[in-house]
Formats: sequence, C-alpha cells, structure tokens
Amino acid sequence: MASQQNDFIKVFDKMLQLNSKHRLNENELYIYCVLHKEEKFNKTVSTILDLLTLVMPSPFVKTEKDNKAKIKEALIGLYEKNILIVHNDIDIYNLKAKTLLIVSLNYDLLSRSNSKHSGFERLYYNKFNQFDSARDCFIYCHAAKWSKGSTISYKQWAEFLDVTDRQAKNIIKDAVQRGVIYVNTGDYIKNDDKYIQEMNTYHTDAVDEANKTERQKKKDNEEEIKQNVRAASYEYDEFELKEALKVFKSKQKIDAYEYVIYQTIEDKYNRSKHLDKNEMSVYVAANERFDQIRKSEKGNGKLDNLYRRAKRLLADESAMF
Repeated sequence: MASQQNDFIKVFDKMLQLNSKHRLNENELYIYCVLHKEEKFNKTVSTILDLLTLVMPSPFVKTEKDNKAKIKEALIGLYEKNILIVHNDIDIYNLKAKTLLIVSLNYDLLSRSNSKHSGFERLYYNKFNQFDSARDCFIYCHAAKWSKGSTISYKQWAEFLDVTDRQAKNIIKDAVQRGVIYVNTGDYIKNDDKYIQEMNTYHTDAVDEANKTERQKKKDNEEEIKQNVRAASYEYDEFELKEALKVFKSKQKIDAYEYVIYQTIEDKYNRSKHLDKNEMSVYVAANERFDQIRKSEKGNGKLDNLYRRAKRLLADESAMF
C-alpha cells in the first residue's frame, strides 16, 4: 500500500533544469511521479511492470506491450541518472513483466543543498491523476516552477520537450487551450525604434484580471468575440469580402463589421484549415494590418476601441433574434 504521509509528489528543480545531469524527459518524470505516489512508509516501492501499467493514470501508448517497453525505458533512464535505487538483485536492463522490482527514489541526491537546483515543487496526487498524458504532467511541472509564473520562450519549450520550435508552439498553445496551464501573453514594448514582444509567462492557475498584461486582455477580448461569432453564425457574400479586403489593405478605419468578418474567417480556418481564395486574401491582409496597428503608437487603444465596437455589434445583432 502506498504511503499517505504526504498527499503530494516532490518535483525537484534539478529534474527540470536544462543544464542538470539529472534532468528527466517527460516519460521519466511521469514514472518518477508514479513511483513517488506508490511509496510505502519506508519510502520503498515493491512492484512489477504489469502492476505499473495498472497504477499509472494514463498509459504512454495504447498497446500494452509497447506501454511496458516505454515504462522499462523510463525506469532505466531514472536508474542511469542515479534517481532510482534498486534494492534487490535484478538486472534492470533485462526486466521482465513479472520480475519483482524493489526500489526507492534518491531523495538525498535530489535534495542535496550544495546544488543551486535543490528546491522542489509540490504536485498534489489529485492533480497528477487528472493529467491526460505524461506530456501534460511535464508541461504543468515546468509552469509550476515559480509561484508568480514561469517565463519561458517557445525556443526553451522546444528544448524541454525535445521538439522543433514550431512543434513546441503548437503543443503549448494546445495545452493552454485545454486548461493544462494558463498563459499571460507578453506585451509589445518599444526598443529603440522597434516594437518587440516580451516572453509569455505560464501559470498553473488562471491569472487574475489585475495581473494580466494588456496583450492578454486583448486576446481574452478576441476569444470572447470569437465565441459570440460562432453563436451568431455570421454569413458574408463575395461583395462584403472584397470590401473588407480593401479596408484591410488600405489605411481606412476598420469597421466593427469588418472585424467580425475577419473573426468569422479565422474561426472557419481554425476549424477546417481550409479557406477559398478570397477568404484567404482577407485573412492574410487583416493579420498584417492588425500586426501593424499593434506595433504602432497608440495601437493598443485603437484595437481596444475596435473590440468594444465589435462586441456592441454582436450584442445588438443577438438582441434582434
């Protein structure tokens, strides 16, 4: 029976640091958490591969054989990084499904104070059990490192996850969308004559409105408008698309209805990844125009005003039905 002395898992900083020789990949961290949760009062775990497949909240892969192979690989990784101590006389490199494994986790090494990475975060059992995958657990632990949020670039996420920068961006955006972690999007700041975006900060709880960046508030407004657009089921014809394209390509003031057309097109693109030629022209031109406004002087105020007008338009349209 697992110990109930503590209801949380200690996720040590040195297991997450890029420059640490004890850094774990997502599968190793997940099995570490499973073993931590299954500890007895004497801090040991007696188990077999077959049992680990049953007690892990989410399998690595669907097929049992492949899942056991990945568990074994993770155990070997923990052993080679000196985090897993094996107490019985077995060959961990030739572990069989029914082989008894008596192990403990090397807390002495992980908590050693002569290292600058000797702290840990608490991952509570009920939260761990909610993760849909080892990757979700891994992402959450990285976001949990700092109480005021972890500032991480997509390039750093790519290094943590061992994927390309583009893949990391998609993975993290998906994690945010599913509520695994929360993001406070970096503001645009002026640096000499250019506007650059500060790095995003990631949190394990929703960010209070008072602590949100201006950019995040705008993204929240955009999301609210998108949801209202879906509910309103807006339709547009070819003439309206051409008129909207003229506005987005020029320096004319963007009307609320043109913004709603853009959001309708963006929603269609996000759902189906398919737009016709005219829709794609509006989508590209609008994004370029919004990017120019965002980086211009008083651009934030202009976009705020546009969001408010779009909200009023959607509210007025909804009231008519």
